[in-house]
Amino acid sequence: HGCVGAVNEQKAKLRHGQRRQTRFAPGPADRQAIRAICHLLEGMPLAIELAASWTRALSPQAILDEITGDLNVLRSLHRDTPERQRSLHAVLEATWRMLSRREQRQLQALTIFRGSFERRAAAAVADVSLFDLAALIDKSLLYRLQGEGEELDRYRLHEQLRHFAEAQARNDGAAPLRAGDRHAAHYAGLLTDALPALQGEAQQQAVAQIQAEVENVYAAWRHLQAQGAWERLAACVEPLSLFFKIRSWMESGRQFFQEAELALPAGFAPGLVHLRARLQLFQASFLEQMGRFQEASELLAQGLPVAVAHRDRSLEMFGLNVQATVAAKTGAFEDAATGFEDALAAAREVGDRFREAGILNNLGILCELQNQLARAMEWYDQSIRLHRSMGDDHGLAIALENRGVCAERLMLDDVAWNMFSESLAICRRLAYPEGISRALNNLGVIALEREQLDEARRLSQEAADVMERTGKEMQIAYSLRYLSGVESRAGNTDRAIELGQRSLAIFGQHEGEESIITARAALGQVLWQAGQMGEGKQLLLRSLDSSVENSWPAALAEILRTFIDLCREDDPRLAYTLLCWLEYADLFTYLRRFRPEPLFQALARHRAPAEQEERRAWAREQTDRSLA
Repeated sequence: HGCVGAVNEQKAKLRHGQRRQTRFAPGPADRQAIRAICHLLEGMPLAIELAASWTRALSPQAILDEITGDLNVLRSLHRDTPERQRSLHAVLEATWRMLSRREQRQLQALTIFRGSFERRAAAAVADVSLFDLAALIDKSLLYRLQGEGEELDRYRLHEQLRHFAEAQARNDGAAPLRAGDRHAAHYAGLLTDALPALQGEAQQQAVAQIQAEVENVYAAWRHLQAQGAWERLAACVEPLSLFFKIRSWMESGRQFFQEAELALPAGFAPGLVHLRARLQLFQASFLEQMGRFQEASELLAQGLPVAVAHRDRSLEMFGLNVQATVAAKTGAFEDAATGFEDALAAAREVGDRFREAGILNNLGILCELQNQLARAMEWYDQSIRLHRSMGDDHGLAIALENRGVCAERLMLDDVAWNMFSESLAICRRLAYPEGISRALNNLGVIALEREQLDEARRLSQEAADVMERTGKEMQIAYSLRYLSGVESRAGNTDRAIELGQRSLAIFGQHEGEESIITARAALGQVLWQAGQMGEGKQLLLRSLDSSVENSWPAALAEILRTFIDLCREDDPRLAYTLLCWLEYADLFTYLRRFRPEPLFQALARHRAPAEQEERRAWAREQTDRSLA
C-alpha cells in the first residue's frame, strides 16, 4: 500500500537502533517483533521513529508489549526530542496542525467508515474525491488496499488516526448525524440493490461485495435502527439473510437478527411490528437449517400470523416454506405437504421465481423422505431447471446435491457422481463450505460402494476438515459419521469407534431425532463389528425403537438391514424374522443394493415351514404396530 516505503525505512531505523547497542545482533524473534511493531503502528513514520528510540532500553518484544497495552504510552526517552514526538498523541496533534482545514474536514468525514471503503463511497458519503484521497495517501494519512482489478481498490484510515479525527470532530462540535444518514443510506442501498444479483447470475460478485463492506453494513444497520427507519431496515433483511446463508454463517445470521429484534423498542407501530415479524421468520430459517426445530417453531408461531394479518404474501410464503420444512424434517409429512403447496401457490401468485425454485426442491425432499423417489426426481428436475434459468448457483448446487442423493438411492451411480461433482464445483467457486462438505461426503459414499477405500477416506477426510475450519457442528458430525464408516470398512476399528462416538456426541447436543438415530445405529454397527457385540446391540436396539416411535421408515429399514447383516451367521432365526419385517412393512425400496430373494432362500433353508410362518406372523404384528 502507500506506506510500504515508509514502513521499510522505519524497520531499518528499528534495526539500526538495536545495532547501536554493544554486542547486540537482532535474532529471528527480534525481527518478528520489529515487523509486528510496524504493522501495529500501520506505517506511521513518526510513531515508528519514536519506537526506534526505545531500543537502547528495551528489546523489540518489550516495545511491542508496551505498544499493545496502550499506544498512548509511547514516549520518547530523549529529553531533547521535539515536543511533537513525545507521544503518539503529540505526533497526531502535530500532524493535524500541519493539515489544511479542508484536509481536516475530509479526515473527519472519512471517520464515518468502518474498516475499508471504496472511492465511490468516499465521494457519495464523505464528499471526498479521488484527487483528495491521493493527497491524503501522499501524507501517509490514508492507505490503499489493492484487489484484483481497479474496481476492487479500497482505502482505509489508520485506526489511531480515525479515533483522533473523531475526537477532533467532537471538539469542533461537528454533528455526525448527517454523515451517519448518508452512510446508512449508501450501504442500505448497496444491500437492496444486491438482492437481484444474490438471486441470480452475479451471485458470486454480490457476495464478495457485501463481504468487503460487512463492517460498514453493520454500522449502517445500527444507525437506521437508532433512527427508527423500520421500512428501510425491513428491505435489508432478505439480502443480508441470503449473504449469511451463502457464506454458511447460519449462527452469525441468527445472532445478528436476534440482537436486532431484541433492540427494537416496544410498541405496535405497523412498520415496527412488521419488521419484528420479518426478523423472527428469518431467524427461524437459520434455526431450521441448524436443526434447532423447536426454537424455529416458536419463532414461526410468533411471526407467521403477523405476516398473514398484514397481508404480506411474500413474507407469508417465506414463513410457510420454513414451517413446512420443519414439519418434513420432524416427520409431520401431511402438514409439510400442505404447507409446501400453500407456499408454492403464494410464490407463483407474487411471481417470486427464486422462492418457487427453493420450494420445488423442498417438495423433492419431502417425497424422498417418504420413499417416493420417482416423484422426488421430478420435483428436483423442476427446481434445477428454474435455478439454472435464473443463474442462481447457490440454489442450483443444493438441488443438484439432492437429486444426486436420490439417484444414488436408485442405484444410478454415474448420474449421482455427476450431480455431486457439479455441485462440488459450484460450491468451491462460491466458497460455500457447507455445500463443499456435503458434496465431498456424497462422493465418498459412492467411492466406498465401489470399494475405493483410499479415495473414500480422502473425500470424507477433506469434508471433515472443511467443516472443522468453519466450526459448523452438525456438518462436522455428518462428516465424522461418514469417515467412521470408511475406517470401519478399512478395518481401522479403534479409529472408527472414536469418530463414531464424536459424531454421536455432537448430534446429541442438537435437535433432529433422525440424525441421532442414524448416528447411534452407525456406532452400534462399528462396535458390533469390533467385537463389542453387547454394547453395539444395545445401541442398535435403541435406534430401532426410536425409528419406530418417530415413524422414520428410511432409518428403520437401514437399522433392520444392519441387524440382518450382523446376525445372519450367528442367529439366522432373528435375521429371518427381521427380513420378514422388511418385507411386510414394504421397506425394501428404502435400501440400496439389497437383494431380498437370495437372502430369504438362504435363511429359510434352515427353518421348518411352520417356523417360517411363525416368523412371518410376528413380522406382520410388528408392521401393524409400526404403522399404528
